[in-house]
Amino acid sequence: AWFHAMNLAWHAVASLMVMLAAEALGLTKRAALLAGLLFAVHPLSSLVADAIAFRSESMLVAALLALLVAHVREKPLLAGVALACAALTKETGAALVTLALVHGLRHRAKRRVLVAEVVAFVGTAAVRGLFAPSWRASYASMPFADQLGTRLASLTKSAAAVVGVERSICDAFAVTHPWQPTALAGAGVLAALGYFAWKRRGLALLLAIAVVPSLQLVPVTRWWSPHYLYLPLAFLVMLVAEYADRLDERRWRFAVVSSSLILAAVTFYDARRYTDDVALWLPEARHQPACREAQFYLGEVERTSRNWDAAAKRYEASLAEHDAVLAFVDRAAAYQNLGAVRFEQKRFADA
Repeated sequence: AWFHAMNLAWHAVASLMVMLAAEALGLTKRAALLAGLLFAVHPLSSLVADAIAFRSESMLVAALLALLVAHVREKPLLAGVALACAALTKETGAALVTLALVHGLRHRAKRRVLVAEVVAFVGTAAVRGLFAPSWRASYASMPFADQLGTRLASLTKSAAAVVGVERSICDAFAVTHPWQPTALAGAGVLAALGYFAWKRRGLALLLAIAVVPSLQLVPVTRWWSPHYLYLPLAFLVMLVAEYADRLDERRWRFAVVSSSLILAAVTFYDARRYTDDVALWLPEARHQPACREAQFYLGEVERTSRNWDAAAKRYEASLAEHDAVLAFVDRAAAYQNLGAVRFEQKRFADA
């Protein structure tokens, strides 16, 4: 319960920072309030708020938005500390500090702010260079056309997750040819996002930059995951709130109350699946048997219950290869636990 309480606290901090950053970036107080509310209750934030393993995402968003606020308000010490926290929380944080730099190029931050940010960046880069472990992920082996098509298809899935059509948290992703419908739809999303960023600049440009890490330009273990959209969601709700701010007071209040209640109800309902691993992963395994993580964690449930045969089948399923499907599992852990199960089954040679 303590770990989950800390998760909710960090999500609350991130939501508060969305509100503060929105106001710092030029939104009115009521628009900033709406942005914070929408971010807090949007179902897309469920994974980060409810699953302890993804706490770093809310920590990263809180730090990055604090960096933006400090950059705009010209607070050099806060900017340096926020940048260091963002860069040391996750690898993507080290890249996404460009958010503040892009904003600074457009609004000419004072030299002392830029100096503080550069010092913090160099310092954290040195720490990473000295102590960070070697990079484990590598690109999947597939033709360039399929690499492109699969990346575009991931944008389609991300857009579907934002509007609530896609609810899966599994990273299992089908290799997609660039001429397939999901890839073509993703190309449309990318074109629209790029045009909007070029035409609108400001928040739209920050949104586009925040989406970049989800495109697998640097290899990561999971091809797609809802938590990749946590930061982009922050800038998206700011844009939505900015447009909603044009409504008169009566319509604005109705929009705030209705949207917040509807999203909160959906999120509250969605949160029930984070009760335990069975509630979370069994539907995923049924929907997508190639979801390796689902099979692994269901194997953990069976192993804990000493159901050795069932546990072994789940671990074997987590290690199975599936043609044209990208899916992550910690293979070393799966083999190790399968070995422990074989030992309990007294199959010592297999163990």
